[in-house]
Amino acid sequence: MALLFMIFTVLLIIGGLLKKNATTVISGMVIFILSIAMIFMGQVNLEKVLTYFLPASIGFYFMAAGNKG
Repeated sequence: MALLFMIFTVLLIIGGLLKKNATTVISGMVIFILSIAMIFMGQVNLEKVLTYFLPASIGFYFMAAGNKG
C-alpha cells in the first residue's frame, strides 16, 4: 500500500506539471480511494482517521479540480 501511495504521489506531481488533466485526476482518485480504504481497513480509531484524512482530502481535491488551481 505504501508503494502505491508513493507511485501515485509522484504521478500526481508529474501530472500537475503537464497540461493534460488525465494523469492528475486519475492519481488523485487512486490516492483518495487508497486513503479511504486505509481508514476503513481493520479497526477504525481516531488516530488512523486523522492520519489518512489529509491524503484523502488532497486526493479528492485533485480528483475534482484536475490541474485547475
